[in-house]
Amino acid sequence: EAPLLLHPLGIRSRHIHFRSRGAATTALDHRHGMGAAVSRALGRAPISATSLGKAADEQPAAVPFLVMLTLALLSSVGPITMELYTPSLPAMAIYFDSSVSEMSSTITTMLFAFAGAQLLAGSLSDSIGRKPVLVVGMAFYTLASVSGGLAMSIYQLQLQRAVQGCGSALAMVTGQALVRDLFPDLRARERVTGRLASVRSCAPLLAPILGSWFQIWFGWRAAFVVFAAFGLAALAATRTIPFQPKPARADGVPASYWVNLWQTLKILLRDRKWLGITGADNFSFVAFLVYVTSSSFVLQMHYKVPLSQFGLVYGVNAIGLLIGTESSSRLSKCLEGANAAVLRLGLAVSLAASIVQLLLVLTPGICESFWALVLPAAFVQAGRGLSTVQAITLSLEVWVV
Repeated sequence: EAPLLLHPLGIRSRHIHFRSRGAATTALDHRHGMGAAVSRALGRAPISATSLGKAADEQPAAVPFLVMLTLALLSSVGPITMELYTPSLPAMAIYFDSSVSEMSSTITTMLFAFAGAQLLAGSLSDSIGRKPVLVVGMAFYTLASVSGGLAMSIYQLQLQRAVQGCGSALAMVTGQALVRDLFPDLRARERVTGRLASVRSCAPLLAPILGSWFQIWFGWRAAFVVFAAFGLAALAATRTIPFQPKPARADGVPASYWVNLWQTLKILLRDRKWLGITGADNFSFVAFLVYVTSSSFVLQMHYKVPLSQFGLVYGVNAIGLLIGTESSSRLSKCLEGANAAVLRLGLAVSLAASIVQLLLVLTPGICESFWALVLPAAFVQAGRGLSTVQAITLSLEVWVV
């Protein structure tokens, strides 16, 4: 999962503040600008009070399977792109005759490009429509996957990973915007969002396991073949999406891309609460990033974990993330208005687990087992799952006044 700062909020008001989920829902009124903050959150069309009224009276319709499959593909493209080829990093370092830091940079390069493209994707889809942004994003992703598999140097690989990051960001942000476009009914949208969250949580668990076997059977280039096939499948699946007309302002004038982006940044960078929430979530993400970029080398080269078992060992962290994510959702349902408390709890769990991990790897005898590294890391991920869900929820409860 990408850190919260990577979610582009396109807000066109001068003032924003935080409200509880219940109060914000009842106050939503599109005619007076209420809810435009969330409408712009991921480049989505605004939702009106009329839609909320319908949500209270109508039963959510069944989600078409092909539409759900397409949204699932778009939702998981980021995690799969980052996790699938992690088991191959040591072998790739030998092939390219590069250092650990150079190979790790292929992940950070992808993430930086992913972050930058997300800042632009929401406003861009508002300006020219969802379909062009989605198709172009997946086309670039597919081409970069093919080029990455043919790379002959570490620098070519880094370039293609950056393009992959941009393409996957355009696809993921547009896919999130499509959820709001396609499901105006609140209960249907919540159900779809929950299913997509489960897919995103399972992707980091399955991708390293599959990546390990791809590396054993075919070598590191197999991961990029899978990336290309994934991109082609997503492109073909977009034909099942009933795209809506290009979003426009209330006066009928198409949304201004650069003005919208500039206004967004000015508003958000002045809001201390939003900066505090996103800052906490991003610092939590740093721990995950450090582990992802180095664990394959540490586990395979230092602890001599066989490649056939690496995916299972690495997947322990994904289990921790899945448990944290599910627990966070359940806690927020049971404890009304406790989002901030659950956020702090998650950060505290991650901090405590990080300290325990440091002590274990510095203790003679205990540090000789890879579990001293892996088990605390799973608790770090569980804490991140707790905090990230609440950070996103609190961030999306930024409303225009």
